[in-house]
Amino acid sequence: MRSPALDSATITTGHRVLSTSPSPSPTSTTRLSMDGGRAAAGGAGPSPVAASPHPTAPSSTPVDVSSFTHTPCYCEENIYMLCKELMRIGVADLMGTDLYVVFISNEEKKVPLWHQKASNSDDGFICWDYHVICIQSRRNKGEVLDLVWDLDSDLPFPSPFSQYVSDAIQPLAFGDSIYRR
Repeated sequence: MRSPALDSATITTGHRVLSTSPSPSPTSTTRLSMDGGRAAAGGAGPSPVAASPHPTAPSSTPVDVSSFTHTPCYCEENIYMLCKELMRIGVADLMGTDLYVVFISNEEKKVPLWHQKASNSDDGFICWDYHVICIQSRRNKGEVLDLVWDLDSDLPFPSPFSQYVSDAIQPLAFGDSIYRR
């Protein structure tokens, strides 16, 4: 798993759209791996972007999605640039200790997601070979707020983690099929 801490030149994998139409309805539930309220791919926890012995408090400044660089079909590069910008503008910790890069994939390389801008369907359904998002875990007076930053989604930017999981990932949609994430 790569993190934005790597130089962007080392990221060479492309991004393919496999399908924009959903498969038949599910018959069982998905075992979506979670780690402390954060999404995890392959059963492992998310990889932190950077470590800092003295984290700084992130700001709560509203952020417009159009202020970020976005190249369609290059989600990991987009997330790399997003994390750098979140740290630069003070929305994230200066060292990125509150940011986690999450690769969403499966053995079949068929990852169904909803509310994706690249989709041609009304519900935003698309099947990627993989997808990459950023999860920011903010702590405020003992409460944890996990936010999902996804430049390819038409959901609010950023989205609360629970909303992103229920609306974009829809963990119950395909059960234990080949589309399990």
